[in-house]
Amino acid sequence: MRLIGDYFKLKLFNFKDEHTFPSFKAYRKALSKEYRFTNPYHLSRGIYGETPLAVLKQIAEGCALSPKDHVADLGCGRGRGVLFLSQLVGCRVTGIESVPAFIEKAERVKQKLGLQNVNFLQADMFKADLSPYSIVYLFGTCLEDHEIRKLAAKKPSRIITISYPLSDCDPSYKLVKSFPVLFPWGQTDAFLSVAKTF
Repeated sequence: MRLIGDYFKLKLFNFKDEHTFPSFKAYRKALSKEYRFTNPYHLSRGIYGETPLAVLKQIAEGCALSPKDHVADLGCGRGRGVLFLSQLVGCRVTGIESVPAFIEKAERVKQKLGLQNVNFLQADMFKADLSPYSIVYLFGTCLEDHEIRKLAAKKPSRIITISYPLSDCDPSYKLVKSFPVLFPWGQTDAFLSVAKTF
């Protein structure tokens, strides 16, 4: 019985999140059409999650994203966060994802909507060049510590993480800001860390 209650709580959370931003309606419809007969969980072989749009808005405001930024979304999945941030902030956003089907579908959505400031790159985020980006977003709560350190070694100048500051894994980063955010599974914190200059 509890599983049924949790299922409907999640559905309600997602419904509210999706419909809080009317300006995102065309993007939402284009994504829904691409995934009408395909489940993202199946494409990713069972490990999949998306950052709520309300959390992305908090991140954009809390980390002072501007149209001058070029954001990288590591493990962007179907690209919903990429589309939302570009539409909300007006900045360039590149989604980096290793699953080819996600990239193919995201590219079709991009073409359909005629987006210029959105890019999708099929790549292993651990091997991707992060130097072109002014800020990197990493949900990464399922990553092992050695994987996080591997990403930190690429030295993105600013990085946003969820549930832990990058400075916990790599002392060459300092924590600049943190604020609470709400996911379907509960409240946690978002952290903005910057690379130290020596």
